[in-house]
Amino acid sequence: MKTMLRNTFWKSMLIFPRLHYAALGLRSRKNFREIRKRTECIKAGDIIACSVIYNEKKRLPFFLEYYRGLGVDHFLFLDNESDDDTAAYLAGEPDCSIWEVHGSFSEARQGHVWSHKILHTFCRGHWVVRLDPDEFLIYPYSDTRTLHDLTEYLESIGKHSLYTLMVDCYGKTGDEGLSEGENMLVRFPYFDGYGYTIDPRGKAFGGWRQRAFLTGSVREQQLLRKFPLVKWSSQSQYMNVTHKIFPPELDRVHGEQAVCPTGCLLHFKVDAGLQERAMREASRGEYSGGSFHYRQLAELKPGFLYREGLSVRYESWRTLESLGLLGVGDWR
Repeated sequence: MKTMLRNTFWKSMLIFPRLHYAALGLRSRKNFREIRKRTECIKAGDIIACSVIYNEKKRLPFFLEYYRGLGVDHFLFLDNESDDDTAAYLAGEPDCSIWEVHGSFSEARQGHVWSHKILHTFCRGHWVVRLDPDEFLIYPYSDTRTLHDLTEYLESIGKHSLYTLMVDCYGKTGDEGLSEGENMLVRFPYFDGYGYTIDPRGKAFGGWRQRAFLTGSVREQQLLRKFPLVKWSSQSQYMNVTHKIFPPELDRVHGEQAVCPTGCLLHFKVDAGLQERAMREASRGEYSGGSFHYRQLAELKPGFLYREGLSVRYESWRTLESLGLLGVGDWR
């Protein structure tokens, strides 16, 4: 009885956002322009990456190299009016499909409206990695096992999502630049190894943003839980970017049959161009809270983040496991 009531509650919670996104999606159809679509190449069992992008030409070569290495078979990109060579570059990549989307990123619910249209059109029944180009997924054995290996195991235990902790990375001096195609894991290898608060349901806070900016306001806390890897279905619905997902069985750290592996999403926001980008995004106001976090980032002083005894150098997934930031679970 309790299970029936709980399921009824969550289904009712889904009705409004799904109708709302559907209405916005109908409104936004005219804002989609196909640049290069190769979705006919997608086969049963393929793993698909989806990303909403803006002026990411510098990051994309390594992003594609990294996720191809993990076993992603096709990439779906939604380009929100970039004015660099992003679209032309991706149009030339044989495993990429790209659409130009016009309009406000904020009004599209941080790109949700656009990405859900694409996910529900092309990705039902597929495992999907929903990412930004500065996010890199790390999971147990990711140096030797592909996403196909991971999703096969998750399927075997009835788990259709992967919980991850977002870990912000940075360089030692704070003024390191990034060349096009450069390996971000090598260029910005440090992260806060300690100071995270993670409750049993996976709600997590911490990292350098909390120690740099937090003054007690809940508004200033950056939620670090994410579910970037999901087996997409007609019921799937991201809420609050990828921090929360419906139905509720997708929004759990562990499944009912086993202690599941968990991962980390390494986040590379900080480089020598951060303050310029942050000021631009703060002025655009396209992110939540009027781009509150970008206004904070614009005030960040180079070299502030690295601290002896707190900053840890990333070497492999085992670095994160040793600190308790990801777990192998029952996967052997």
